[in-house]
Amino acid sequence: MYKIALAAVFIMMSFLGFSQGNLGLSQWKNFQVYKGDTINCVDMKGQKQGVWKKYYRNDTLCSVTIFKNNKPSDVSKTWYESGKLKAEVVFAKDQIHGKGVSYYESGHIMAKGNYIDLKKDSIWLYYGENDSLKSIELYSKGVATGTWKVFMKMEN
Repeated sequence: MYKIALAAVFIMMSFLGFSQGNLGLSQWKNFQVYKGDTINCVDMKGQKQGVWKKYYRNDTLCSVTIFKNNKPSDVSKTWYESGKLKAEVVFAKDQIHGKGVSYYESGHIMAKGNYIDLKKDSIWLYYGENDSLKSIELYSKGVATGTWKVFMKMEN
């Protein structure tokens, strides 16, 4: 009796879940199920859609990026193997566009600045692990411009 009930549930799930394109898995050309999540989906046109996750060999999360029509959108994050945040980049207009921040494993900010069209732009600030400002760099669409400043601690 248990096996018959289980088979009936499976058949019902097949009809309900897979027959309705936007509710089931039939809309995907390829996907992965990891820890109960459906991730890394490629639609029938071959375009990345939804949440894409990568994991380190030790099973900790490495990165999360959300795709829409094969282009990153929203915020992408990467982590160290220890699980601590490594970097965040804001995506907009189908490009890396907006603010980027990278972190030391200790959690302190390593660098921050802006991206336009996948390239560093305007002021980039770099910090030491002790939060001291180490350098200021200027960019215009990925090209170094202006005067860069490097700060060093003077010993007496």
